[in-house]
Amino acid sequence: MKTQCAFLLFVPLLAVLILVPIRPLAAEGMKPLVDPSGSLTGYDVLASAGEGRTLFVLKAGVHSAKEGVLAALHDFRAAFDDKLVIGGAFGDIKDRQCQGAFMAKLKGQPAQGTVFCGVGDNGAAITVVYHRKDAPVQEVAKLMGALPTPVQWVEHKLPGGSGTLKLPSDWKILSSSALGSVSASGPSGQIIGLGIGAQVTSPNSFLAPQARASGMALVAPFSDPVTAVKNLSPQWSAMSQKQGGPAITLNRIITNSPATAQLPNGQAAWIYSAVTRGTGPQAVPVRELAIVECYPVSPIGWGILLSFGSAPDSSFDTDLPIMMQIAQAWKLNDQAISANSQAMINAQQQNFAAIQRSMDAKNAAFDSFRRSMRNSERVREQGNADFLEVIHGYRTVENTDTGYRQEVDLGNSKRIVDKLNERVGYQRYKEVPLRDQ
Repeated sequence: MKTQCAFLLFVPLLAVLILVPIRPLAAEGMKPLVDPSGSLTGYDVLASAGEGRTLFVLKAGVHSAKEGVLAALHDFRAAFDDKLVIGGAFGDIKDRQCQGAFMAKLKGQPAQGTVFCGVGDNGAAITVVYHRKDAPVQEVAKLMGALPTPVQWVEHKLPGGSGTLKLPSDWKILSSSALGSVSASGPSGQIIGLGIGAQVTSPNSFLAPQARASGMALVAPFSDPVTAVKNLSPQWSAMSQKQGGPAITLNRIITNSPATAQLPNGQAAWIYSAVTRGTGPQAVPVRELAIVECYPVSPIGWGILLSFGSAPDSSFDTDLPIMMQIAQAWKLNDQAISANSQAMINAQQQNFAAIQRSMDAKNAAFDSFRRSMRNSERVREQGNADFLEVIHGYRTVENTDTGYRQEVDLGNSKRIVDKLNERVGYQRYKEVPLRDQ
């Protein structure tokens, strides 16, 4: 399977977009079934009842349903008292679906189980159910009720040909970018985000006051992923509410474990947390599994990159396998992403030219300092204003009839003003650079 990669990093000083690899949200469950041999590493517990379990795993590279069943039976040999006895198996002619039954002894008592396997482009999805042979009907019903239900998958194309994502038919895309990042929601409050990147401004940076005032920029000291999540959670919540979404409260981090960082001097971790989404009667307890990486960028800021899956606490265990399959179905087009990134960089060349003009103006002001202090100060202030405007990335547009002002993207401000004036038939709208405010 091709390695999933490419995500947005923000370099605040130069506003450069670059590409970095990112692992998908993999089948690294937070409730693994542990056995002495370690053969069941990666299996997630969907349900427990008595001595019985319902477990799930994704096995990449397995494209035969029969092989998937045999692989699971091999994994489970050490979890029982003696050898597994295969009671029978059946599957379809294309070897895409297979089901096998087995018998064994569990803590000295007769036990039985079933392996269900389905294969797709990204490997095999395997569910195993086992219990004591004399288990009460209620326990068996609970275990069988946790089996993943059949899913109808729909493929979605990501912007700019950057990739594709397969989702269950009752899920929908929330947002996506030409660099392959995407978030989606399920019918019962499930949310998954893949390759979500953001810049974080250092508190001691000269940009920090402006970032705080905007209400839509993150400000926090560089730290390890767990500390970063704690520091940034209130700001993420405020941003969500400002955009019309729910409040998000981090109640506690249940577990965390280190992960391999992919970026220079980065720190990465798997974080499993309990969250409340919403307030009052609308509050919903949620659990979230995320892989988070923090990496330094410059003295004035750093970056955070994450992929996550979250779902209501009441259904998280059964939703997690589906979310893992979604992550496995995330396919990126490296060439398209590279081209899209280059296009974004080209679009920002005007910003770079503005920065250069700003620096030239500051140098000219310095050279003329002895001749005219007042003129020097004026030029310096204008140069700083140009520089801050480029860093901010926005320019003010004014309706000259009403005096109403609105910030728009700096790279598109002239085109926006021209289009607005063309629409009304006269020069009603104008750009107001930061240096003129």
